[in-house]
Amino acid sequence: RSQIEAQILHLTQQVQKLRTERNALLPISTLPNEILSDIFSISILRMKNYTNKPGIHNLLRVTWVCHHWRDIALSDASLWTYIGEENFSWAAQCLSRSKDAPLELVFNKPCTSSSRALLLSQFHRFRRFE
Repeated sequence: RSQIEAQILHLTQQVQKLRTERNALLPISTLPNEILSDIFSISILRMKNYTNKPGIHNLLRVTWVCHHWRDIALSDASLWTYIGEENFSWAAQCLSRSKDAPLELVFNKPCTSSSRALLLSQFHRFRRFE
């Protein structure tokens, strides 16, 4: 039984590798990373307008499509620059992933003192603060 399970695991990994190689040949996978990042940015804004869901959820959806898209989205600092009350639980990740890019902070509610301290430590990076 254990040999069969090991063989199933091996074959499953081989199938996954072949799918990854196949996906790399798709036209969307041949676009430059900068173009894909621009597409992600536009798509996230449009999804927010249509779904009324916070931008962070739409950004996360982009990261779930495939490894290639995930790598691009996680490495593009400009996608992680908005911090609002709808994605405040992601503030630390947004601050980290946005690297040194200028930030936007939009809040209508008071935040905790620890959250305030985290944000104030990055105050020099804010281009928009509401």
